[in-house]
Amino acid sequence: MVSKLVWEVRVLLGAPERSETVKVTDRPIVKEIERLQGGLVVAAKGKVLASLALPIAGLLSDKPLEVVVSKLEELERLAKDLGTTLPSPFSTLSFLAHP
Repeated sequence: MVSKLVWEVRVLLGAPERSETVKVTDRPIVKEIERLQGGLVVAAKGKVLASLALPIAGLLSDKPLEVVVSKLEELERLAKDLGTTLPSPFSTLSFLAHP
């Protein structure tokens, strides 16, 4: 699970499924964030399962509200399927970078 949804701080935050020695920039999830020009991604075993593009400053979507809500619900469901117990995992990630 990765989010580039942190205002005021330009970072990429993630909650990896396991520790690996592979370079972070080689991972498909990071490449997907780059392709989307910012956004939210859920991946497992090196494969992207779903994503939500947030191309406006890496924070906002240019899609209709209904599309964004549907994609976010899908991402949160997938994150829960992968084991998170957080009610809003991407919102939680977005606040981790703040002091």
